[in-house]
Amino acid sequence: MMHRVLPGMVLLLVLCVGGPALAQRAENKKIPPQLPMPLLKQAVETLQKAEGMVSADPKLGKKERKRLLRELGDARSNVEAFLEQAASQKGMLPAWDCCPCRENQGRDGKVEVTVNIQGVPGPGPVEPPMPVEEVIKVAPMTQSQLDGLVAAMNEQSFSDDKIAVLTEAMKEAYATVAQVRKLLDQLSFPDDKLQALRLLKGRIVDPENKFQLYGAFVHSSDKDEAKKILDGN
Repeated sequence: MMHRVLPGMVLLLVLCVGGPALAQRAENKKIPPQLPMPLLKQAVETLQKAEGMVSADPKLGKKERKRLLRELGDARSNVEAFLEQAASQKGMLPAWDCCPCRENQGRDGKVEVTVNIQGVPGPGPVEPPMPVEEVIKVAPMTQSQLDGLVAAMNEQSFSDDKIAVLTEAMKEAYATVAQVRKLLDQLSFPDDKLQALRLLKGRIVDPENKFQLYGAFVHSSDKDEAKKILDGN
């Protein structure tokens, strides 16, 4: 009769109608349900609607209507009790073991449902995030700064004076490989270029392009020396 009057309610009743024993277990163990609270609230609303359907069904006899209303009311009370406990308790959450639930046909034709409730650990402590090393990026000199430095070097007649200007200017400045190449080109002798390279290697912002500086030298021996300087040898 219940299947005809309340289609779709069988599964809900299997989960919710545990009888006095289930209600007593929930009261004694104070275990809130693992089912999501929105789903339980929806179950309460559905049970309320079902009670209204039973009350309004003219095909039901008085005795059958009374029995169904009692069972639906018990189910709704159980769900509401679980909801209240779920809202007030923290820590252990229960697992509803409904998959292997046993349905036994009793002598009076009623279905007996066994629902196993088992506590499972709640979420553990959250590990703090690992500290992230801050990467400090420096900006190379601007084009106008580079042009000014090149002009200042060219105002000097001797290479020692040019390197002195370069040393002073690069105390607080950084340069790209392309900018370093242009500065090296302002010096005529390979020894002066190697000296300037030793000064500039720690101010390069894109060391991955250091191979482009080998072209500033003509002889293989000078190229090898430049490579050693840039490799930190």
